[in-house]
Amino acid sequence: MKKNRILWIIIAILLFATTGLSIYSIQTKSETKKTMAAYIIFIKEKTVNQEELNIYAKEAPAGLTGHNIITRAAYGKNQVIEGADVEGVAILEFPSFEEAKAWYENPIYQKAKEHRLKGGIYRAIIVDGLNK
Repeated sequence: MKKNRILWIIIAILLFATTGLSIYSIQTKSETKKTMAAYIIFIKEKTVNQEELNIYAKEAPAGLTGHNIITRAAYGKNQVIEGADVEGVAILEFPSFEEAKAWYENPIYQKAKEHRLKGGIYRAIIVDGLNK
């Protein structure tokens, strides 16, 4: 009788330990699947036509509608500490890489982008952020 009781206790402990590990591994896997923020970074190397950039500044905000964007930097004071000098940098935050691409590729922004590219020499990059 005592042996059976000890056996049941050992089985219960093993089941609990196994279940606990399974719950932990499921939780860990689901946490790594969370989408992380992504950023679009615009680097303006040189202005070539200010009038085109003015048109871009008027048209581009219409492309923001319906997109969850946080502006983290927008052509403020900068100091290049490595590499070639730049005129300005803008950093936009999106909930995910896919949402950043969707905003960039939307027809309203694409139309405005034509003026940005006529107005200056730019680099644009989409980059994933870090998991929080």
